[in-house]
Amino acid sequence: MPGSLHSPPSDSSLEEGLLQCLISRIETAQVILTTWLIQNLPETIESALRSVVFSVAEQLSYSDGWINDDMAIFVTKKTRQALFEQGIGIKQGITFFKGENLEVLADPIEWALERKLRRIHAANRGRKVEIDIADAIAFLKLLEERNNGPLDLEMIRKMNMNGFGLIPDHKTMQQVAGAYRHKYKEEIFK
Repeated sequence: MPGSLHSPPSDSSLEEGLLQCLISRIETAQVILTTWLIQNLPETIESALRSVVFSVAEQLSYSDGWINDDMAIFVTKKTRQALFEQGIGIKQGITFFKGENLEVLADPIEWALERKLRRIHAANRGRKVEIDIADAIAFLKLLEERNNGPLDLEMIRKMNMNGFGLIPDHKTMQQVAGAYRHKYKEEIFK
């Protein structure tokens, strides 16, 4: 694994680096502290990470719980390990922060997209749906660029990395495709 979680720096550089990373990526970064991660962090890093989370909350007027491990209950144990392995497997190549002793990687885009599509499909939540749609089309754009062209609608609709939950219906997919078309002036699905 890149970096060593067992020999954290003794000064505040870890905290400062994480703070700068989180502040600069607040709009695009989605950090999920899974139960596995929290249980396996050495105490010094866990303390520094929690300190950074509270500092960001204070500086940006967020609630203290703006970043947490609440999503852990929605992720099966098997999926947690797969997500971790995909994140470190350089299959994606998105690093939010890389320091001497710590590297913060993005969740797999496909998993984040799957979650957003299911949230859009599952409920009418007013403004939150707009945020989820904006996130979903940003993830679709990244996948479209990686794929060098339009994506397969059914493959995206039926993604099921976590193994449970309702698959989005065609109406949901058309809603997201319409938002994508409006923003990027092109079709996302073949």
